[in-house]
Amino acid sequence: AHHAQVYLLARVSTPSPTGGRRGLPPASVDPLEVVFADGSFAVVYKPAGMPTAGGDGSRTTMRQLLATSMSCDGAPEGEAPLWRPQHVHRLDAGTSGLLVVAKTRGALTGLSAAFAQRSVRKTYRAVVAGDPAPGAAAGEASALHRVELPLSGQDAVTDWRLVSRHATTRWGCVSVVECFPHTGRTHQIRRHLAALGTPIVGDAKYWLPALDEHRGTRLFLCAVGLRLPHPTTGEMLDIACDQPPEFAAYCAAAGGAGSAAGGVVRASDAAETASAGVDTRAGSEGPKTYGSTDTDDADTEKAG
Repeated sequence: AHHAQVYLLARVSTPSPTGGRRGLPPASVDPLEVVFADGSFAVVYKPAGMPTAGGDGSRTTMRQLLATSMSCDGAPEGEAPLWRPQHVHRLDAGTSGLLVVAKTRGALTGLSAAFAQRSVRKTYRAVVAGDPAPGAAAGEASALHRVELPLSGQDAVTDWRLVSRHATTRWGCVSVVECFPHTGRTHQIRRHLAALGTPIVGDAKYWLPALDEHRGTRLFLCAVGLRLPHPTTGEMLDIACDQPPEFAAYCAAAGGAGSAAGGVVRASDAAETASAGVDTRAGSEGPKTYGSTDTDDADTEKAG
């Protein structure tokens, strides 16, 4: 009898020319936007409407886009590169914003542990229908509020602050809020804001029947900030992006002027610093900051 031994020397992914589940993204998909990258991991921007992974194959996923747009070459000495980049957590398809991607096995293990141990501070911006804090001051330094509402039998905690409110005849006002989830339950931010009576604009799933008829639009929820330890060095990093320009544009179209602490502000002022509320007091020099904080724009973890 003859025995044959087979060894796997390499795995090669050949994209389908028709753009199947692991195929090339169609030409209509915007190029991958990289906010931060080194040899171990990267943080990329996920557009609204694009699933992180899975789906029915009708839409390009971030998993596909990463496989065809990012290389795992350049891994630090001693680290084993992954055969393709791997997202470490998930964002809902409708949520845009920062997504963490591992490029080495060590980074995948370290970053996954950081999310599981809640060592990653996440910041989201959302536009909601109504005023979640009537009479309270609004602004970048406004008081934090907390929602402690179990979801699906598990504890769930979200801190949030009111950034700005904008008068409108439809729901009284629309408000920009900043959220800091302490847990990562499915749809956590969406469900917690709806529980306050102020669902996120564009969220048909958790819209409240008491409000005027909902009209389809994008989900106005974006992951704008991450504070996390580097998986190799342990150095704390602050990574941020601007909230989408359509947030301020929607507020302007909804009602024009907005009110915040101290009087009237322009609707464009709703686009305050994307990393506001991220604690930068780690160590004597503080964490390094990456990404834009410009304000001129007019799940494993599945908090969003």
